[in-house]
Amino acid sequence: MTIEAVSVGAVPLFEPEGAIDITNSAELRDAMLAQAASGARAIVLDLAAVRYVDSSGLSALVSAATSLERDQGQLFLCNVDAAVMKVLEMTRLTEYFAVEVSRESALEHAASLGD
Repeated sequence: MTIEAVSVGAVPLFEPEGAIDITNSAELRDAMLAQAASGARAIVLDLAAVRYVDSSGLSALVSAATSLERDQGQLFLCNVDAAVMKVLEMTRLTEYFAVEVSRESALEHAASLGD
């Protein structure tokens, strides 16, 4: 998995593929934390190509969201696969993350945090 952000306006967008698990979750977490440390108020994580997230992946997402929230920012998830959504719902993380149906909606809401 290549883990780097593409900037859409001022919003970093990550598009991981496959799984977010013990093999790559630390790298994703570190990349998102670097964006937050660089001043990003919002990050969009497009999960269209992710079919599995394990506990280390969930921890990486929570870590990034927590870092963003310290500066009144937010982590936006979009295009969440049904299996991944089920995990988010079972762990009640849908109450913690901003989950958007589309990338466009997530980017729009993320960009509004900078206004």
